[in-house]
Amino acid sequence: MSDDEEALIQEMKTYRNKYGDAETGDNVGYARQRAQEQIERRLNEAAGVDFEELDALAELGDIHVYRHTVEYDGKKIPVYVLRYGYPVCFFQSAIDYRQAQGSGWTGGHEISNQLIGDPSLWAKNKKELEEKIALTSTSKSGGMGSTISANYVNAADRISREMQLPTSCGYAWNSVPPSSVIAAKPHDAGVSHLAGDQKTTVDAFDASILAGIMNPANDGSKSHASYNEVAWSRYDKQGEPRLPDFITTKSQGEKGQANDYGEINEIALRHAAYHNVPIVIVDHRTYDDQEKIDSYEKKKTSEESLSPEEQDEYEILLFLRDNNILSEKDRQTAIDELKKEQRIRKYEESAAKGELTEEEQDDYDMLAFFRSLSKDEQDKTKAIFHQLRPLYGEKAQDVMEKHQDTIIGFLKLAAEDRIRYWKKAENIDIELSEFEKIAIDFNLPLKRALQKLVTQFDEVGLEKMGRQ
Repeated sequence: MSDDEEALIQEMKTYRNKYGDAETGDNVGYARQRAQEQIERRLNEAAGVDFEELDALAELGDIHVYRHTVEYDGKKIPVYVLRYGYPVCFFQSAIDYRQAQGSGWTGGHEISNQLIGDPSLWAKNKKELEEKIALTSTSKSGGMGSTISANYVNAADRISREMQLPTSCGYAWNSVPPSSVIAAKPHDAGVSHLAGDQKTTVDAFDASILAGIMNPANDGSKSHASYNEVAWSRYDKQGEPRLPDFITTKSQGEKGQANDYGEINEIALRHAAYHNVPIVIVDHRTYDDQEKIDSYEKKKTSEESLSPEEQDEYEILLFLRDNNILSEKDRQTAIDELKKEQRIRKYEESAAKGELTEEEQDDYDMLAFFRSLSKDEQDKTKAIFHQLRPLYGEKAQDVMEKHQDTIIGFLKLAAEDRIRYWKKAENIDIELSEFEKIAIDFNLPLKRALQKLVTQFDEVGLEKMGRQ
């Protein structure tokens, strides 16, 4: 703690609750006023999303920002996806006081549904809104209330980064307004939804409050970083609402699969369009990836070697990041291809040592064959594999009777590939009719039978090469 902070704390202890607010006449202690000012200033110094910087990074194709637009209700809404540890802090609050659906206390469900469905309610003057829905009746609504109960989010340090948004839509602010903070705690502050009409409850400035919110785990474990609460009044002294600077939404779909950044939640789009503000997505998946990359690189710089599994994952994560792969489909395709290449590399290393098992040899033959195909042929082969995969363990005889056309399609692709290979590699011409003479071993499982066929076809090429 700095000398200035210690002096300030001592000053507030001396004058705690001794003086009221001379300007307004409100009975708020001098110490609490100063504490409120300090907390607001410190939080605001760290918070804020710089959209001009995000635009500039997006124009450069920087891996930390992906920007696109989504059309909704005749408007083009800018969407910013923050990725790979981009440092950003802001305040985020769910738009509903209670979940619109679900069990338990139901007093706020009706009001929540109104607030979710009609963004204009958030923009109304407090007096006007009170005439439309009961803001102050805890027994009747428990709905919107006069308090903004927000999380302080620090995405790069995982502080509240994965806060739950029941409706996949949150309101977000770059700062807290002056003289507005009611409470600030590194945990649930227990603030009433009507507390916005009250004076601040913060006591003499305590540096541990801010430390707990902004840096909850100095040991790097981030074990207490899941939730905090910063609450302030929803309305200013004239009853005008504090509207969001941008909208936040989840980066993952309903089943835990990351979306492709175009599938934005309709509720988030509705509120962003009404308030004419952008949408911000913190891509938790890539932030997690960056944390793993950092941990592996730290381990390597300390001259501690990575395990084979760690090295494989490190290579994959670097490839995904450095190639700026966005969609879940492209990401999964890249991961599958990289894992195949890693397997081929390990099989080749084992083969050089004479340690390749028969099962590994079979897998290597199939992977090497597939790698030799063109992109179009690979796509066709994948489609055939997709049909044949569940049948690999069955006898070839049984499969041929039920799926003859599919297997013939695979064999034709394999034959055409080997013909091109021998022509290019050894300038040897092999007719397709020679491949058709090779008999399939019906007693083998399908996968092994197909691999053996390709091997036998290569033996034809080797035999022709020997004759030259």
